[in-house]
Amino acid sequence: MSVNTSRTILKVFGVIGIIIGILAVIGGAAICAGGGILGSIIDPDSMLIAGLALIAGIVILVAGIISIIEGAFSVRAAKNPAKVMPAFVFSVLGLIFAVISLIFSLLGGTGVATGVVSLIINVLIFCAANTLRKNRHSWSNQAA
Repeated sequence: MSVNTSRTILKVFGVIGIIIGILAVIGGAAICAGGGILGSIIDPDSMLIAGLALIAGIVILVAGIISIIEGAFSVRAAKNPAKVMPAFVFSVLGLIFAVISLIFSLLGGTGVATGVVSLIINVLIFCAANTLRKNRHSWSNQAA
């Protein structure tokens, strides 16, 4: 993958990641709130569902925050490839979350397409960040 292609991928998918991350944070917060409201009902069956909703909401919230940070660092690395290391680190985290999400989707039998798309996007961001990481020393020398 060329450096210019890597920069374009980081910029485009970084912006998409920020948008998806914001939506995930909003959704995760809403799920946590719904779980909290459901937990306030005094039915023992509701407590189990409320607990699962809270856990799911927290996981979605954390994944959204990581996606926002990954997107922000990806956009920054696209503008200045010498600063690619944070984007690379968060691309690894995003890749790990995408694999875990896909595994849970396969085990649960729901939303497999979303997990596959997320995995593909995170693989592209990882590959682009890795390409810039390998060439970062030449960018540092040119900036000086």
